[in-house]
Amino acid sequence: MKRPHPKHLLLAIPEDWTNDRKGDFFESFVADLLRPMRFAVERRLRVTGMEIDLLAKGLDMLTASAAICIGQARE
Repeated sequence: MKRPHPKHLLLAIPEDWTNDRKGDFFESFVADLLRPMRFAVERRLRVTGMEIDLLAKGLDMLTASAAICIGQARE
């Protein structure tokens, strides 16, 4: 029997964490997922007028991909 693929990942984090701490945790979590897939990850890059949370560069590719982390609280 084939199991359906999950469409969501739910992370349990303490309710008393600030938004900055939640963002840092999520960025680190995503970076830790990308590194074993052979991506070099840079965090918190400031570009004129904006901030990129994560920049992931494929070590086996000639192009770079930007990964922007946006966390949203569920109510």
